[in-house]
Amino acid sequence: MSSLEEYIRTRLQDRRILLMTHLVLGYPSFEVNRQVIRQMVENGVDLIELQIPFSEPVADGPMILKANQEAIAQGAKVEQCLHFAGEITAEFHIPFLFMTYYNILFKYGMEGFIERCSNMNIKGFIIPDLPPEEGRDYLDLARKSEMAPIQIFAPTSTRERMQLLAQNGAGFIYCVARRGVTGKKTDFSKDFSNYISAIVFSSFVRRDWSSAGDSRTSRPGGAATISDAAAAPRTCRLQWDSASVPRRMSIS
Repeated sequence: MSSLEEYIRTRLQDRRILLMTHLVLGYPSFEVNRQVIRQMVENGVDLIELQIPFSEPVADGPMILKANQEAIAQGAKVEQCLHFAGEITAEFHIPFLFMTYYNILFKYGMEGFIERCSNMNIKGFIIPDLPPEEGRDYLDLARKSEMAPIQIFAPTSTRERMQLLAQNGAGFIYCVARRGVTGKKTDFSKDFSNYISAIVFSSFVRRDWSSAGDSRTSRPGGAATISDAAAAPRTCRLQWDSASVPRRMSIS
């Protein structure tokens, strides 16, 4: 069990659902990032996802895409993001994850990137464009460093696919709530309930998850409002808020 999973299990002893927030590093500036993170931590956020900006963030919707583009246009570099993350993890004592795309790791050097992240106490990674079939080195290096290679379920994932992803993941499963990209309105329909049932079934493939009696480390992505979060099934134990920060910073 990864340290991220242990943290989530311990945290869930005191609350039914956890909150993970997200921001794009360098948007609108690293100083604003620092201020926002401080406010998040002081107001009880459980985990924070730090996105290293990339020019073609294929899993992200127009709002987060523009935040990526503006951060890059203002000169945000991978080295700055890593340095900033090192400062943040030293200052705030909740788990921080990196979200980015495979090209960032490839260009930096996979082994060096993961080693540096481990040294700064990053707890895991979300890499949407790196399926387990093509990421064996990444998976092995992350596990060796006791970091969580978080995998992604989608409404189009078959049960067989979910089982494969669950067997190759750690920390929690990122459950995309609907087809499409992040940051848009979600309709929690009957199909979504069937999707969640398949997620619960697949989660039991992982013995260290099934012992908890539910899908503790699964969560929906794509909820945009408080009512969306309230509509999420009880099997979802970690709620993700990705778009509210750039939305409130008035991306036009």
